[in-house]
Amino acid sequence: MNSKTFALTIVAFLGVVCFANTYASAEKLYVVIGDGISAKEISKGALKSICMGKTTYWKSGKKISLLMRPPRSPAGDAVYKSILKMVPSRYQHYWNEQKLSGRGIAPRSVSSGAKVVSMVGSRAGAIGFISESERKQLGNTNAKILPIK
Repeated sequence: MNSKTFALTIVAFLGVVCFANTYASAEKLYVVIGDGISAKEISKGALKSICMGKTTYWKSGKKISLLMRPPRSPAGDAVYKSILKMVPSRYQHYWNEQKLSGRGIAPRSVSSGAKVVSMVGSRAGAIGFISESERKQLGNTNAKILPIK
């Protein structure tokens, strides 16, 4: 193997490793939904559809109000890697395009798991994300916290 082929092989290998790590989530993710929403679990596909603004109403007819997390938070990192499978700048660009074309407005970003739980509890149709560590910190709560299948 010549040096050029060897160098290309190394670059390709590193690219695969980096790409795989980009989409490996470090912490388990949960969904917080409001009381009026009847769901026992929610799929990654359904969540992606909600995050991308494709699904805008719950089966009950209530409008979905999505609360996103900052990309550098554990929950935000998990959303981008395991649900959206895209980098935050690409998601922001997507929503900028949606806004400019009149097709939607980006979801609100909420800084903490406790704020997500509080805001979901006070907004009909709201949905947000919390990490496993945030869920443990909440202790006993009346919030409806669902696993992601």
